[in-house]
Amino acid sequence: MPLIDLSPPLVDGQLAFPGDPCPTIEEIASHDKSGYRLTRLCMTAHQGSHVDAPSHFVEDGESIDKLPLERFLGPARRIDLREKDLDAQSESLIADMKIDISRLRPYEEAFQPGARILLHTGWASMNYGQTDYYAAGPELTLDAARWIADRKIGLLGLDFASPSFEESDDVHRILLGSDPPIILLENLCHLENTPDRFTLIAFPLSLPGCEASPVRAVAIVD
Repeated sequence: MPLIDLSPPLVDGQLAFPGDPCPTIEEIASHDKSGYRLTRLCMTAHQGSHVDAPSHFVEDGESIDKLPLERFLGPARRIDLREKDLDAQSESLIADMKIDISRLRPYEEAFQPGARILLHTGWASMNYGQTDYYAAGPELTLDAARWIADRKIGLLGLDFASPSFEESDDVHRILLGSDPPIILLENLCHLENTPDRFTLIAFPLSLPGCEASPVRAVAIVD
C-alpha cells in the first residue's frame, strides 16, 4: 500500500503568506545541556499544508474542531489542470492561470456531493518555498467558485496558496459559506506522483475555536 506525502516540510524561517509571521522552529533544550531535546514551534495555523474551516471567513461558521473527521479521510479525485505538453508550459503561464468554469467543466462528473477534489496545476512543484510562490499563482474565478459550491462537494484541495488572490475574501466566503461548507485544503505538493484516484488522509489537529489547522496530507494508492 504505497503512501505518497502531499505536504511540504515545515522549516524554520520559511516564507509565509504575505502579512503573516514566518514560522520559527527553535531548539530550547538539547542532549548536551539538558539530557533531552525539546523544540518550540511558533507559526500560524495556515503554514504549510493546512485546512481552512468555515470560521476563517464566516463569522458564525464552524471552527476546525467541530468538523467531522470523515471529511478528511476517504476517496479523492485529482483534477489535472496542467497543459498536456508539460515542456511547453512556462512558469508564467501557471502563475497567470485563471481557473474558470471552462477549465472545470470537462471534469464535471467528479464534482459530486461530498466529493474530495484536488486541483493540480503544478505551481507548488515549481515554486513552493520560493518568493514567487505567494506573489502569484493560479486562482479560481468567482464564477468557478460558485459553480463548485453549487455542486456541494465536501473538500477542495489546491497545490497553490489560496483559492484566489484578487477576489480572495469573496471566493473564500463562497466556498466556506456554502451549504454544506466546502473545506479548503491548501498548499499541497507532489500531486504529480499520484494517480487520478486515491484515498486521501489529511486530519487537522484538535484546536478548539481555531479557524484552521496544519495537516500532514497523504495519498494512499491501492
